[in-house]
Amino acid sequence: MSGHQDFIIPTYNYLGPDPRLACAFDGIVSAIGYPLAGSGSFREFVATREKIGFMDLNSELHFDHPSNKECWPTEWNLKTNGGYPITDLDGGAKVLRRDVYANRFVHSYLLQEELLNFIKYNNNAAFRVGFMPYANVQNYMGGSSLSLISRANKQDKVELGVGTCGDDLFDPYVARTTYYSLRLLNKIALEKLNYLKTTQAIYYLNINRPPTAFIADIPPLGLTRDVYIYYTNIKNVDQTYVIRPGSLTGAWLTGTHAEIHCVDGLQLYSGSGKGSVYDINDAYDDCNPLGFPNQFEIQGERTPYIDYSACPTPLPAGAMCVTVPAFSCGYCIYLHSIRTT
Repeated sequence: MSGHQDFIIPTYNYLGPDPRLACAFDGIVSAIGYPLAGSGSFREFVATREKIGFMDLNSELHFDHPSNKECWPTEWNLKTNGGYPITDLDGGAKVLRRDVYANRFVHSYLLQEELLNFIKYNNNAAFRVGFMPYANVQNYMGGSSLSLISRANKQDKVELGVGTCGDDLFDPYVARTTYYSLRLLNKIALEKLNYLKTTQAIYYLNINRPPTAFIADIPPLGLTRDVYIYYTNIKNVDQTYVIRPGSLTGAWLTGTHAEIHCVDGLQLYSGSGKGSVYDINDAYDDCNPLGFPNQFEIQGERTPYIDYSACPTPLPAGAMCVTVPAFSCGYCIYLHSIRTT
């Protein structure tokens, strides 16, 4: 096997960062410029380069023009570069290595922050407000490693309890990591949430993106509102957010504790079953009737819960806070928490 492709043994460690994977997954979500300035990462893309790209497009296509020109990002997803020359005998193995991020937790992080960026651009004065009415994720269902739903292999069926290693009778379609995380994002459309521009402060060396806020009017008469805070936590420790109502007239959050809705994993490479990350490790070559630890770790949204145990005391007047788990993404909701009269 190619040196670019093969791990021999053993299975991956999920209780601590596996040294064979940690460098690649830490680097792809790292601080900007890691390990060398300009090397690029998912965080660098969602923090700076995506907006630069849209600004460049705007200079050519003029989305800010009053003629109501629209931009539809279609078939956007995590794409890997397979453009290695035919003379590169390791080209196929390199593609497999680069594909290890597909449908791992870091893939959900990328898609969530990209989608939240689309919403922010759509409300940005640098463009025409509402210039981007649609955005379509590529590969909802199919055979691609990027698909939200794809066919199960034998090991998937063992992990999910729907088959055995000797079972060749059917190959069910099963949901993958990005299906669960995008289902949480779908709440924005289902509840007709309104983007809420906020002022945020975050430590410069914190590799997490600032959270994104939404608000929903609750009948009757919009006297109370639900507040949604969408976040991604790519750190290996919990993240605490303090929320202050600010300029919302007559607002208060005190006594209202946020309910956390998220998908979360043990590591950045946690995911939902088969993927290239297992194809490069010979320990996973054969189906194991007893299962592999954590191979199908993410099997849906974590049961919603409340956690404010790590919040600082005393909090600013009228404020509330929430603590979200390591390696998680989703939203926190403050139900009926804002009074507007």
